[in-house]
Amino acid sequence: RGADPIAGRDVPDAALRSVSVDRNSTALGEAVLSDSTALAAALLEAGASVAAPWPGATPPLFFALVNRKLAVIPVLLAFGADPDETCRGQSSRQLAEKLGLSELLQQ
Repeated sequence: RGADPIAGRDVPDAALRSVSVDRNSTALGEAVLSDSTALAAALLEAGASVAAPWPGATPPLFFALVNRKLAVIPVLLAFGADPDETCRGQSSRQLAEKLGLSELLQQ
């Protein structure tokens, strides 16, 4: 006995897209924090949102820039992340310019 290894394989797990209770984060936020392009892409393909998960939250693209998680930025942009979505009074585009990383947002 044990867990069915293929259970839920074809159905996106809603829990992966929901808020993490212990870290006040989302699964996509955790993927960004670990700079995991594969996990970020899998979550986005399963329906995770590239927008801020709730009012006042940090958008994943902004979060990636602040934490210098540069590998995931092209993945977030490919799935429609908006470089002009604001957080703390500035957009990801403005933050990238301040950090000298504006070329990462060119697509």
